[in-house]
Amino acid sequence: MMGDETVEKVHAKIMPGENLFFIDFIRRFAQRVRGIELERMQDLVRPFLDTVAARLSTDDENIRSRAVQTLSVLGIFSYQDMVLPLLNDPSPLVAMIAARAIISTLQPDKSKAVLGVMGRFQNWSRSYMANLLAIAGPGMSPFLREALEDLNRPDPERVIVADALRFLNDVPSADIVSRLLSKGTGHGPIAERQCAIQGRHRRADGPVLAIPGEGTGN
Repeated sequence: MMGDETVEKVHAKIMPGENLFFIDFIRRFAQRVRGIELERMQDLVRPFLDTVAARLSTDDENIRSRAVQTLSVLGIFSYQDMVLPLLNDPSPLVAMIAARAIISTLQPDKSKAVLGVMGRFQNWSRSYMANLLAIAGPGMSPFLREALEDLNRPDPERVIVADALRFLNDVPSADIVSRLLSKGTGHGPIAERQCAIQGRHRRADGPVLAIPGEGTGN
């Protein structure tokens, strides 16, 4: 897109007051590319991203959501600590966009914060949420296992967590499954997901335990 022009030459063409228009123009292209091309576009807008970050605290939820989307594409690693508090944004949509942005960093120590606000996303598809958590990668598994074993966590959230672990093919979670089922704390849809994990990683030292109860909910 830049051709032979340097970053400095491109910046020189931006008129005063046009920074946000320029950033939005670049964002639309950046969403379609990866690798070196994406890095070049990120270099182009880097000097202007503080202007975008300042919009995270505006009263308009549409502006906040667009700001998070822009930063997630063009500079989330520099601004993730400013995006993290938006997991508790008054707008569920802004909170979800922030969750996606944080998970896109593939940094489990940051992504685990999403587990603490899952109740905010109860109206979103469970499969969508499970896939989102799995995108964080294997490094997220220890936090997912902890959430799965947390009996104080609502069942719908543990179902999502169990599915995320299944998508990650997480072997150690099979031990958690055994403990939960042997204690009778796995039931209904949770038990189904747990047994799916256990069945995938069946051990030679014993059979998969039967599912207590008859729950078949999704």
